[in-house]
Amino acid sequence: MRVDPEPGKRPQKNRASRPNSLSGTSYALFEELRRLRARLAKEESLPPYVIFSNKTLIEISCRKIRKRC
Repeated sequence: MRVDPEPGKRPQKNRASRPNSLSGTSYALFEELRRLRARLAKEESLPPYVIFSNKTLIEISCRKIRKRC
């Protein structure tokens, strides 16, 4: 049975887990890492999140570009 949140309230999302908070360069790197993760997951017959979570990919992207997300 699905329980809906209280009327008028939306579930909070962790800002660090939203790729749309990335700048253009960071987002491009995130997308490249996401494709790499998908390829590795397919080769190992695993779900992608087992390789790295989106949050981890975002952190890698931000640190590589040296931008705080």
